[in-house]
Amino acid sequence: MGNMAQQLNSFDFQYGGLIIKGKKYIYINAFHKGTEKECTEMKLDISKEAVVVCDGGSSFWCVLYSVDTQTFSQLSFNGLA
Repeated sequence: MGNMAQQLNSFDFQYGGLIIKGKKYIYINAFHKGTEKECTEMKLDISKEAVVVCDGGSSFWCVLYSVDTQTFSQLSFNGLA
């Protein structure tokens, strides 16, 4: 478990609430630390805008968390690097 925590520690996260077919979800957008600096240079305010990268590989991924069932689903990575 420690290894997974270390891996997750190398990411920053954005969160957004969603309702899909009456069910509550939290959308989690994950991106490798250091990306924030690049976003700032591009004048992207990550507190208000989603970080979206094409072909970012395993450094950029997202997942849905169901509030009702307390489970994760639809894990996806952002293309091949």
